[in-house]
Amino acid sequence: MLDFLGVAFKYFFITLCCIFIFKKLNSIKPDYKQIVVENIFSMATATAVFFTRESFSVLSLFFIVFFTTALLKILYKRSFNKTLAYTIISVAISFITYFFATLIIGTIIYYQFKGFVNNDNLLSCATNFSVGLFQLLTCNLLFRIKRLKKGIATYESKLTSDSGIFISLSLLLIASLFNSGNNYTVTQIILFCVLPIGMLLFFWWRNHIKNIYLEKVYKRNIEILENTVSQQKTEIEMLRKQNDELSKIIHKDNKVIPAMNMAVEEILMCQSADEQKRKAKSLLTQLKAMTSERKGIVTEYETKSKTLASTGVLSVDASLNYLLAKAKEKDVFFDLSVTNNIAGYLDKCVSENDLNTLILDLGENAIIAASFSEKKNVFVMIGSDNKKLCVYIYDSGSYFDADVIANLGKKRITTHKSSGGSGIGLMTTFSLLQKYSASLKIDETVQNESYSKCVSLIFDREGKIFIKSNRKEIADISQKRNEFIFEV
Repeated sequence: MLDFLGVAFKYFFITLCCIFIFKKLNSIKPDYKQIVVENIFSMATATAVFFTRESFSVLSLFFIVFFTTALLKILYKRSFNKTLAYTIISVAISFITYFFATLIIGTIIYYQFKGFVNNDNLLSCATNFSVGLFQLLTCNLLFRIKRLKKGIATYESKLTSDSGIFISLSLLLIASLFNSGNNYTVTQIILFCVLPIGMLLFFWWRNHIKNIYLEKVYKRNIEILENTVSQQKTEIEMLRKQNDELSKIIHKDNKVIPAMNMAVEEILMCQSADEQKRKAKSLLTQLKAMTSERKGIVTEYETKSKTLASTGVLSVDASLNYLLAKAKEKDVFFDLSVTNNIAGYLDKCVSENDLNTLILDLGENAIIAASFSEKKNVFVMIGSDNKKLCVYIYDSGSYFDADVIANLGKKRITTHKSSGGSGIGLMTTFSLLQKYSASLKIDETVQNESYSKCVSLIFDREGKIFIKSNRKEIADISQKRNEFIFEV
C-alpha cells in the first residue's frame, strides 16, 4: 500500500500541476465541476501509471501527455493542435518543478528523517507527498511573475510551430529514462541534461516574449504604412474636390470681377451723392456675400490640407502621422515642431527603426495619458541641440505613478491597463536607450499651462536618467535609485 501511495503521489502531483500550468498558459478560469474532474483524473492517471510502470515505465510521461490532452480537449474545447502543444509544454514545466522540488524538499526530508524512519516505502511516501505540495506551491508562485501572469494564449503566439515544443519533448524523452533503475545514469542525466534543457526552456520563454513584442511592433509599422497610403488617397480625393470648388470660384470671378470693376466706375460717375451712396451700399452687400462664400471654402481647404512638418525621414514622418491619427481618434490635439532635418543624425546616433519605435511607444503613452485629462494636448519637438539628436514629447496627462518611476527599467508597470497599456513600451524604451547610451529626462515642472510633463530623449552617448519633480514621493525614490539624477 505504501509503495502504491509513494508512486501515486508523485504522478498525481505531476499531472495536477500539468493541468494547472495548462490553464495558466491559456488564462482559463475553471468552474467547480471542472476542478473536481481534474482532481479525479489526476488520481486515475497516477493509479494507471502505478499498475503499468513495470511494463511501460519509459512511457509514463507520454501516457500523461496523451490522456491529459484528451481530457483538456473535452473540458475546454480548444483545437487539438493547440491543446497538444500546450499540454507538452505544461508537462515539461511540471516535471521541471517536480525536479527542483525533489532536489530541495526531497533532499531535506531524506537526510533529516532517514535515521528515524526504518521503512523505505513510508519515507518515500512522505517525501513524494511533501515534494508534491512544494511543487504545487512553486507552480503557483511561478505564475505570479508579471511576465507569466497573462500566460501565452493572450498574446496569440505561434506556439504550435516551433522550438518550445521541441525543447519540451526533448526534456520528456530524457525524463522518461528516470525509471530505468540505473542510479548512476539517472544522476548523469540530472546533471548534464535536465538542468541545461530546463535553462533552454527558460530562455526560450524570454525570447518568446521578446518576439511577441517585435511582432506587435511589426504589425504596428504595417498599420502605419497602410494608414499612410489610405490617408494619402483620401487627401488626394479631398484635394481634387476642393480644386474643383476653387476652379468654379475662379471661373465665376473671371466674370464677376470685371462686372465689379464696371460697377465701381459707374458709382464714381454718379452726379448726386445720394445715388452714389445707394449704389455703393448695394455693391457692398454683394461683395460681403461673395467674401463670405469664399472665406468658408478657403478656411475649410486650409484646415483639411494642413499636414505635420517633415523631419526629412519618410518613415519617421509616417510614424508621426500615425500618432496624429491616433490622437484624433481620442480627441487629443496633436502638434509637431521640427527644428531641423534629422536625416543626417540617423545611424550616427540611432537606427531609423529604433527611433520610430521610441517615438511611437512614448507618443502613444502620451496620447493615452492626455485622453484622460481635461486638457487633451500632445506636442512633439524633434531636432538637434549642440549636434545631438533630441526628441521632446509634451503631454497634458497626469504625472507618472511613483511605482512606474521606482521600477523604471526593472519591470513592466502600467497605470492605463484598461485602455490597452501594458508597460512593455516603457521597458523597450529603457532598453533602447541603454543600447545607444542615450539620456532620458522626465520633467514634471513644465512652465506651460497646456502641458503637465515632458519626456526627453537625448542621444548624447552619456546614458543618464534625469527626473525633475516637486513631488515628495519622487524625492523618496531618490534614496533607492542612486543611478538616477533627481532634481526635486
